[in-house]
Amino acid sequence: MNRRDLFKSGLAGIAVLPFLQTSEIIAEKQISKIIKLSGNENPYGFSPKAKQVLMDSVADGNRYANPDLVGKLEQEIAKREGLKPENVVLGTGSGEILCMAAIAFGQKEIVAPDPTFPSLMRYAENFGAKINNIPLNEKFEHDFNAMAKAVTSDTSLVYVCNPNNPTASLSPINDLRSFCSETATKVPIFADEAYLEYTDDFPKNSLVDLVQKGENIIVSRTFSKIYGMAGLRIGYGLARTDIAQKLKRLRMTWLNNPSIQAAIVAYNDLDFVTESKRKNAEVRSNFQAELDKMGFKYAPSVANFLWVNVGAGMNDLGDKMRQHNILLGNPRDGWGRISIGTSDEMKVFLKAFKEIRG
Repeated sequence: MNRRDLFKSGLAGIAVLPFLQTSEIIAEKQISKIIKLSGNENPYGFSPKAKQVLMDSVADGNRYANPDLVGKLEQEIAKREGLKPENVVLGTGSGEILCMAAIAFGQKEIVAPDPTFPSLMRYAENFGAKINNIPLNEKFEHDFNAMAKAVTSDTSLVYVCNPNNPTASLSPINDLRSFCSETATKVPIFADEAYLEYTDDFPKNSLVDLVQKGENIIVSRTFSKIYGMAGLRIGYGLARTDIAQKLKRLRMTWLNNPSIQAAIVAYNDLDFVTESKRKNAEVRSNFQAELDKMGFKYAPSVANFLWVNVGAGMNDLGDKMRQHNILLGNPRDGWGRISIGTSDEMKVFLKAFKEIRG
């Protein structure tokens, strides 16, 4: 597919940012290669061990998901999180968990930070939900005081995202835990922790302890980010038994044997997770240093992307990046989310960015 055909395809609606391999020379030769800095995916792929299992299990593609395999993954997750298998809800990515929660609890009013990952709220709007967006504070953290005041008898769900997407900022865990614990006595809380494994001291930054205590909260995670399995569609939610069972009844899709088997292996390949985290932190730090030299402001990031103030006149940055074969979303009010790719990919992005700025 040439570039013209590419833009005629469904990719035309997505901003492009190409990250070519080892050098600018190779990058020039590989202009047909798309560099994706739009989806916050793991640019290093996924666990080689899981990849081998996936290849070996393709022969099971003619069979529906094995209940024993599903149960094994639930058991693995429950054991690590200090829960029981009945507290684990599997889905095709955490996106399905978000949709389950939108149907189960989001049909009145949802209180959510702004900006944040909009999937749950957009899905709930299909069922008539009203969204009460509460701006982040000046530190790009959840404004817990404002969110608490926004919760009324009309509120049916509160959504929090930590680290927040698209800002990559981490709200103080003690403040978040206090807010959620208190608010959960009035209304269910959905805590999106899709990027939490990228943070330092990951377990202490989680709200899973509130689930352990039986509080009115749903925690969601995914294999799509640090595990690098976005295309294999495996995610999970953690909740007390009655909430988990309510969500399970709303599952809309079928899991599959190859993805489940790969997820079990990936979940236990902690060396791969640790190395992905290390590489991401190193490249992110170098990218931030380059942005500092260029005088650009950005939100503090603990994840695999940055929320950058690219300038009020750059809201079409994603469109312009298509000319450089790079996938990137258009900024919002001058702020744009940029995924962290490999070191070579970020160099290509910076070169293109400088050319576009002129």
